[in-house]
Amino acid sequence: MKITFLKLAFLFMCFVVVNTVQAQLHISTDERRTYLWDDSDEDWVLLETEDEMTFFTFSEDFTMFEHTTPTIKSAYMIKSTEEDGDLIICDVISDVGNNYRMIIDAENESIRFLGRYNGDYYEYMVRHSIKNVWTDED
Repeated sequence: MKITFLKLAFLFMCFVVVNTVQAQLHISTDERRTYLWDDSDEDWVLLETEDEMTFFTFSEDFTMFEHTTPTIKSAYMIKSTEEDGDLIICDVISDVGNNYRMIIDAENESIRFLGRYNGDYYEYMVRHSIKNVWTDED
C-alpha cells in the first residue's frame, strides 16, 4: 500500500510542479547504480551499486535543479521537458557544461541520468532510487 501511495503522490507532485504551481519539489534518493551500454548485446551492464543518500531540489518553475551528494553539490539547467506517461524526460546541462538526458520515472521510482550520447545511443547511465518526494508546501 505504501508504494502505491508514494507513486500517486510522486505523480501528483510532478504534475503540479511541471504545471508551474509555485512550490519547490524535493526528491531524496537512497541508492545509486551505474550502468554501461553494451552495444553488441544492446543492454545495460551494471557496473556498481552503492547505498548513497542524495537530494534533488527543483526550482519553482522547473527550469533548474541542484543535486546534493555526500561529496559534491551540482547545479543543472533544464533545457527541455516532455511528459510520456509516467515519465518526465528532460535534457539538462550541468554547471560544468556536461549534457545529460534526465528521466524521472514514477512507475519505477527512479531518476536516471544518461550521458555521452554518441549519435546512436547513450554510453552510460546513473540510476538513483527514489526514497521520498515532497514540496515546500507539505
